Amino acid sequence: MIPGLRDDAALLLGFGGNAWNAESMALFLHQHAPDHPVAAFHFRGYAPSTGTPSARALRDDALLIHDHLAPDAAGVIPVGFSIGGGAASYLAARRDVQGLVLVTPFDSLRNVARDSLPWAPVSWLLRHNMDPLSDLRDTRLRIATIAASNDEVIGPARADALVSGLQSSGRAIVQTARIAAGHNDIYSHPDFPPALRAAIAHISQ
Repeated sequence: MIPGLRDDAALLLGFGGNAWNAESMALFLHQHAPDHPVAAFHFRGYAPSTGTPSARALRDDALLIHDHLAPDAAGVIPVGFSIGGGAASYLAARRDVQGLVLVTPFDSLRNVARDSLPWAPVSWLLRHNMDPLSDLRDTRLRIATIAASNDEVIGPARADALVSGLQSSGRAIVQTARIAAGHNDIYSHPDFPPALRAAIAHISQ
């Protein structure tokens, strides 16, 4: 955990993308939002953590980490990057959090797989689905998303489906941003730091 510059700022609880080292992600968030304390954890099955990776393990761990940290925090804002957005959304729908930030988001992993492997029996192949749209559509959360318009891993259609599904619910309050970048180089794009700061500010207000 990295302390923030302000005692009254909400804790940013980070959920990284595939194989993103938790320490690196925490430092990344701290660099862009130094007022906020930051916490992250290594997903099960990814070094230096042990165990076996699965969607269920990631969801369970998200709740456990939140419940351990929340009592000492001035609010919690989950920040999910890529596949980590699935766990962040699951947590946000089941705990009292201040809001949610999603970077390169998706509506469901099953739909991402269908887009990537249209010829394959996805329901058989994908045993570990995560479904942010179903988790979030009936919440009253304040949600901010940052999508990559040239995303070659999670197609822009998946981010659009999440946002349109949430907006059509009439419940979630969504702020959106789109950056002309790919899935991985979005983080080095000059528009990304101000978009991330604006997303966190939107949730914090």
